[in-house]
Amino acid sequence: MKMIRNLMAGVTLAAVSAFAVDATLLNMIQPDARVVSGVMVDQSKASSFGQYVLGQIQVNDAFTRFVSETGFDPRRDLSEIVAATSGQDNKGVLVIGKGIFNPARIMNTIRAHGGVITNHRGIEVATGGSGSEQAAIAFLDSQTALMGQAAQVNAAIDRKLAGAKLDSGLAAKATAASLNHDAWFVTLAPLSDFFAGHTSSTQLQNANLFQAVVEARGGVKFLKAAIELNGEAVAKTDRDAQALADVLRFFGSMALQKDSSGQAAQLLQNFLVTQDQNITRMKLTIPEEMLQKLFVPKAARVAARAAR
Repeated sequence: MKMIRNLMAGVTLAAVSAFAVDATLLNMIQPDARVVSGVMVDQSKASSFGQYVLGQIQVNDAFTRFVSETGFDPRRDLSEIVAATSGQDNKGVLVIGKGIFNPARIMNTIRAHGGVITNHRGIEVATGGSGSEQAAIAFLDSQTALMGQAAQVNAAIDRKLAGAKLDSGLAAKATAASLNHDAWFVTLAPLSDFFAGHTSSTQLQNANLFQAVVEARGGVKFLKAAIELNGEAVAKTDRDAQALADVLRFFGSMALQKDSSGQAAQLLQNFLVTQDQNITRMKLTIPEEMLQKLFVPKAARVAARAAR
């Protein structure tokens, strides 16, 4: 349904914008989650790069009408996002947003556009589409929104009402990652899972290496005039960690050889790969000016199209 898609796109739009993730959001994610990520939207928007991203967003008539009808402007009203998935087929991603919402107004707008509103344990749930991938959105209160497949949203409501707690190990990893980043991620799935469906020999070789990585975490931090990317991979053995570090350095050298603009050389001055026993760490600092030239205009256009 278009209205629900627009609302979800609004959350995505804001996301491309030294507090820990809100534990109440973590406690609502799936107990079988293997990939969890988040954006501290307030912190991101306060940075100079976040302000630049917001300035690149093309506000069209559809977006303006959406904000007018719902009273929800993701550029202003979102403060934090957490997303989680089990990585299993057909289960999709559960997104939990924290901010300022007017649930009654948003639901009335969805009704006016032909949306279907049902009630799950006293909470209104708006749905669109059909089958197992039916999209849904619900508001627990004026500060918390749930988005995902209908079954996921209903299950998250159940967990909230039951006072469920996320596994302490995963919660601790997510909290640690969020403390040091404006946007962060934690995965308990082998990195090879992300190469599913790729069949070239090089990809298969990388998949075999990444299968040795049992956990990964990291994120993005907005600095005064740059952004800092950090990644940490936990491998099965010290040897696996060393092999991964060698591959990352090799990719860096290959990028240097193929680049004639000099940008790769500039980036690699701030590219650091280290290994400590079975942990491989990567750090890359990208000047804000370079990032603006390379990525942001395209990303802003894609986000603006998604909001239509």
